[in-house]
Amino acid sequence: MGTKQNPGAYDCHAKAQPDEPMFTLLARDPLAPHLVDIWAAAMAHDWRTAIECLWRLIREAHKKPRGKPEKIAEAYRCAADMAAWRCSPPPSLLPWRPRPWRRRFHRTSQHPGPPQPPPRAECQRSPPRGDAV
Repeated sequence: MGTKQNPGAYDCHAKAQPDEPMFTLLARDPLAPHLVDIWAAAMAHDWRTAIECLWRLIREAHKKPRGKPEKIAEAYRCAADMAAWRCSPPPSLLPWRPRPWRRRFHRTSQHPGPPQPPPRAECQRSPPRGDAV
């Protein structure tokens, strides 16, 4: 986060692993602020704001003409690649592993821990980036 000339403290380009997929949003994209708002609200567990931002994103996207099919296909491939990368990163890239006592603690009936999403089909390896979708 930041600019090209002045990267912020959370600069993803500098922190990315060599094979880690990335999706960059630029300020000139009219949907970018809404997507960042959704991400920030979700990270803050502010679900009401996240939903409101999602509706603003939908209203803004409805005003724009449809995007180029090739660009949309690339974005879908990027999302699938991100899911696949998260499902099976090399062990050397996992900087932190939960301690067993924490996992047991979250499995008790009093403290079930955060809800877990169902397994995603995207965890399967996506086709190579050069293939058409």
